[in-house]
Amino acid sequence: RRNRLDLVLDATITSGPAIGGRRRLSLVWQLSEPGGRTIGRLDQANDVEIVVLETGWPALAGVIAQALVPELRALIARAEQDRRDTVYRVPAR
Repeated sequence: RRNRLDLVLDATITSGPAIGGRRRLSLVWQLSEPGGRTIGRLDQANDVEIVVLETGWPALAGVIAQALVPELRALIARAEQDRRDTVYRVPAR
């Protein structure tokens, strides 16, 4: 498609030390254009039971992704608006 907006979504995941059977799980998501220009960054962090991290990662990943969707949609909408705003039109003669 000619007007398609290509974007790249990267994530960095870190976990903190175990405290009381839980770990702090932090995710930093970065949305950018393929050329590297950053559109935005989203942060998520929660204390998660260690047993869930060890045995329930697929279900946890789904919950994480669902929580990200509203903010990610807003970033994409902003990127689309920015793209529309930077389109230069040649005046008709």
